[in-house]
Amino acid sequence: GEMWPNFTGVEWVMVAYSEPVIPPAPPEPKAPISVLEFRTRFTDAEKVAIYTAAKAEILVQIWLDDLMSASDVKTDDPRTVAGVRGLETAGLIVTGRADEILA
Repeated sequence: GEMWPNFTGVEWVMVAYSEPVIPPAPPEPKAPISVLEFRTRFTDAEKVAIYTAAKAEILVQIWLDDLMSASDVKTDDPRTVAGVRGLETAGLIVTGRADEILA
């Protein structure tokens, strides 16, 4: 680009000017949804698998308890994302469903 004066702290030097890169604005947070609306994003078969797993795996039960105590669900909240992705990793929901549920 065009040469432009720049002060180095000691002297002025000529450097090639380039437009500053402005980072994009962070995405707007998603609006919260009701717990019922969130639960309807899971199929009945997925719910059966999750509740069955919760009987043997305390972390699944804790996640369900936390969900049931929430007044609403923010699908971009790191705790929600981690929980749903954990269900997918554990095979309680099929691969790719986490993205659909969190959308």
